[in-house]
Amino acid sequence: MVIMTHRLFHFDSLPSTNTYIRDELARGVRYSSPTTIVVDAQPGGRGQQGNTWYTPRGENITLTTYLETNLKATEQFFISELVALVALETVKTYLPESDKLSLKWPNDLYYGDRKLGGILIEHSITGDGLDYSLLGVGINVNETSFPTNLPNPISIRQISGYSHDITTLVEHYCQTLDLYVAMLETAKGLDCLHQEYLCHLYRREGYHPYVGGGSQFFARIERVLPNGLICLEEEGGQRRMFAFKELQFVLE
Repeated sequence: MVIMTHRLFHFDSLPSTNTYIRDELARGVRYSSPTTIVVDAQPGGRGQQGNTWYTPRGENITLTTYLETNLKATEQFFISELVALVALETVKTYLPESDKLSLKWPNDLYYGDRKLGGILIEHSITGDGLDYSLLGVGINVNETSFPTNLPNPISIRQISGYSHDITTLVEHYCQTLDLYVAMLETAKGLDCLHQEYLCHLYRREGYHPYVGGGSQFFARIERVLPNGLICLEEEGGQRRMFAFKELQFVLE
């Protein structure tokens, strides 16, 4: 196992941590792996599907980690599973009833039926290999007032009843990431990573409403494949497979 030295850089404000690293790489800057860029404020942050990630100054975790692995491009969903689990483990010890934490496919962090964090991953791919991955992570920590256009946000402070030190949480994230990255080195580690991800899936039990293929239906999650496709089983037994952006969870 390779012993890693995790480099951490802090900025007061950046338009987007993912964009900052990508632009620096384009200028010829070399990063060691892993390197994390964390900011107090991010006015141009992005979430999945083009959404904006709301980041008031100094109240939430907003960071991007530059990571190199030996994974193939076809194995990139393991990176999504990894960072989602790292986010979950980072906040677990700060929350009451941590069993309410889950991962909404593909990688949103949930507490109950409310969104605690989001992840945006970008890969650089050459041929069949991953050159590097940018792991953008946003976690609501001390925010208590959210924009009305956000459907179901929640923060650690709202759950626990008191505020938390962002720096301590970021350091915990870096330490946890270093531990989990070792799982990417072997086939056994990848399988363990996938099984742990499945154990933490949001709505992993029971039938729930979804929208996909132009219609709404009730189904249960049968499995998530290692390539990231999700397989749902409808109440009548019909199985349906969806890729990211093809399926919408209907909040109950």
